[in-house]
Amino acid sequence: MQNQHAAFIETFNTTPHWGHRQQAPGARTPVEVLGWLRGRAVDPKRLRQLFGRAEFLRTINRYGFVSVQRFYMYAESGLSRQR
Repeated sequence: MQNQHAAFIETFNTTPHWGHRQQAPGARTPVEVLGWLRGRAVDPKRLRQLFGRAEFLRTINRYGFVSVQRFYMYAESGLSRQR
């Protein structure tokens, strides 16, 4: 699932967005608009301190989906009722 999420983020960040349709050429994707910005590395332990309480254990339903907020993401039907 993490690989699929990474692929989605890559596609999302490199695809022209409707909100940027009137921008100059070369400024229509998030990568083009924000590519010059550089974040900073954050220690994984610090991230756990900050966001550890936001993690929730999820159970795959009988149809093979996991509920995330009001959305359902496909996990694998053979894994139903597993966490």
